[in-house]
Amino acid sequence: MRRAFEHTEMKEAAKSFAGGTIPQKMASTLSGSIDPRLSAVASAFVDLQEARHEADYDLARSFTRREVLDLVGMAENAFASWKAVRQLQESRLFLVSFLTFRKLKSR
Repeated sequence: MRRAFEHTEMKEAAKSFAGGTIPQKMASTLSGSIDPRLSAVASAFVDLQEARHEADYDLARSFTRREVLDLVGMAENAFASWKAVRQLQESRLFLVSFLTFRKLKSR
């Protein structure tokens, strides 16, 4: 299953949920707006993925202790928020969008 997930598509989906700009075909399945806690999870996903890419691929980039602690705190907050929203309909859609975002966006 893990090979089915593509980081670029996951990032696109997370940006969309973070900004409240999910494609109409996806939004039409929701009964309301995206829970702010889910938006925070999506935003953290994007920020943490970007930090990981910097750490892995930018050899000139170093992180201060404060930056690392802030990123760890962001991850901890995201996990706490996810625990609170994981049973919501839009959270399930968020997970599905990691695999289907481009297809749903283009239709």
